Amino acid sequence: MVKKCTLNLQLRKILNMLFLLFKSAKAGFMGSFSFEARSTRSEFWQWVLFSTILLVFSWLLENMYSSGFLVITLMILAILSLPTSALFTRRLHDIGKPGWWQIPMGTIGIIGLGLLTLGWMGFVFGILMFHFTIFLLIISFVGFSLVSLSVLWSLFWLAREGDYGSNEYGDDPRAI
Repeated sequence: MVKKCTLNLQLRKILNMLFLLFKSAKAGFMGSFSFEARSTRSEFWQWVLFSTILLVFSWLLENMYSSGFLVITLMILAILSLPTSALFTRRLHDIGKPGWWQIPMGTIGIIGLGLLTLGWMGFVFGILMFHFTIFLLIISFVGFSLVSLSVLWSLFWLAREGDYGSNEYGDDPRAI
C-alpha cells in the first residue's frame, strides 16, 4: 500500500512538472510579440527548459533518421528565436534593465564563437607552423573568453530576482 501511494505521488509530481512545462511553452508562444511588461525567473527558465528539450529531441531524431543536415532543428530554432527574444526582453525588464541589453550580450557571444571556431578550424585543417599555431591559440583563447563573458553576464542577470513592486516596465508579475 505504501509503495502504491509513493508511486502515485511521484507520478503526480512528474505530470505536474509536464503540465507546468507545457503551460510555460504556451505562455512563451502567446507572448511572442510582447516586448513590454515583465516576466518571472520561473517563466523564463521553464521556457529555456522547453526549448532545450525540443531542440535536443529534434537534433537526435535528425541525426538518427537523416543525413545530418539538421533542417528541422534549424527551422525549430528559427521559430523559437522570436519568443525567446521577447521573453529575454521581459526578463530584463523584471530586473529593471532595458531589453536592448541582449544585443551587446549576443554580439559579444557571437564574435567569441566566431573567433573560437576560426581558431579551432586552423588546427583541424593542419596549419601547424609554430608562429601561426600561437596565433590560433590566442584567437581561440580570446573567443572562449568572449563566449564565457557573454554567458556569465547573461546568467548573472537572468538568474537575479526581479524588482519588488512596480518598476518603469510594469507591475511585479509575482503579485499578479
